[in-house]
Amino acid sequence: MSRLLIATGLVLGLAGAASAQKFLATNNLAATNGFTADGADQLITMDFATAAWGPVSGDGGIRVGGVTPVNGISGLDFDHTTGKLYGCTAFGSVPGNFYEINPATGVATLLGPTGVLMNDLSWDPVSKTMYGTAGGALYKVSLVNGATSLVGAYSVAGFLEVGLGFDSAGHVIVHDLVFDTIYRGTAPGSTTLAVLHVIGYNSNFSQGTFVDWTTNIGYHAAIDGGALSAPNYRFTMVPGSYVLASTFATHTNGLPVVEVGDLTMLLKKSCYADCEGDGDLDVFDFLCFQSEWAAKTAYGDCENDGDWDVFDFLCFQSAYANGCP
Repeated sequence: MSRLLIATGLVLGLAGAASAQKFLATNNLAATNGFTADGADQLITMDFATAAWGPVSGDGGIRVGGVTPVNGISGLDFDHTTGKLYGCTAFGSVPGNFYEINPATGVATLLGPTGVLMNDLSWDPVSKTMYGTAGGALYKVSLVNGATSLVGAYSVAGFLEVGLGFDSAGHVIVHDLVFDTIYRGTAPGSTTLAVLHVIGYNSNFSQGTFVDWTTNIGYHAAIDGGALSAPNYRFTMVPGSYVLASTFATHTNGLPVVEVGDLTMLLKKSCYADCEGDGDLDVFDFLCFQSEWAAKTAYGDCENDGDWDVFDFLCFQSAYANGCP
């Protein structure tokens, strides 16, 4: 039976149901806007399509041992093999620290100093390594104690600090807030960069970038320094695909309710088409995807648009036809 017939058969009789695509993020404006009383940044959930958001537990404050507030969170990502969440600080009262963070409560454990002021963290699904970006260069980060080792300086000038991601092949994606440009590495593991998107607004202050390497769709949550707003954009690995998804509301003090320090979601599949994760693409991967789709999981939303419909099956069929690395 052909792959097309399998996919078509699975689609018949199914109807989509809209739901939210949830991310974890940090809110660097939590204390300024009065959401935490002790100066702690918040760990929040956010719906990228609508900018609806809320704290993970209580006020969502990120605190060491649940007591000592942490602010200046600039990087946030999971070890996608273990499901553990990590964060780092680049400013605030405790810059240069590396933490493990409970994703349900915001309770943090200090693991050690990074030695550099990293403005973003990102997991590379190919090397299965955590990386950070700082000082115009890429670093490997130890998940044991936060120690860093230099990979290399980027090939372009600017402030390539505040947005970092990796696609499914291990190409680095990095954002520069001086020239308001998103770059992509020219080869897996390389810090030689090529322009991916010129974003067209003053992308100032802290922000977050995340690339879903199961679909190669990117997400960028930023502050527009000209409009003093907090827009959220989606993009693909095709130049010119950077489009607005939502914008956070404005607080009574005139600032956005959320300034994203970074954002992430937990992903577990390095090859999207291999739904079973057994290294063998077959009809059972389609049945696995059908089950994920019916359960309205993030994996089942192949288009990553928050709408579980027949187009997700066509998206999965395309991924299956392209195979795995």
